[in-house]
Amino acid sequence: MQLKTMGLFPGVGDLVVWWHRPNLPGATVGYLEIKTKTGRQSDRQIHFQEKCEKEGIPYRVVRSVDEVKEYMREMGYE
Repeated sequence: MQLKTMGLFPGVGDLVVWWHRPNLPGATVGYLEIKTKTGRQSDRQIHFQEKCEKEGIPYRVVRSVDEVKEYMREMGYE
């Protein structure tokens, strides 16, 4: 709640990931939404994901450390 009062956009991913990829200049930013095995996104989280996808911003719902590792490999970070 405190973060919302500070201006955090409702539904934003739990983690913001920044990395440099060798084939692209500058940094890439992406979002990870962390859920349990049975956890579901809220309507606001789904809306935020849709906005990211529309703008070409990487976004992934992850449910384990292995899924985070897989996502980072897919994004070119080893």
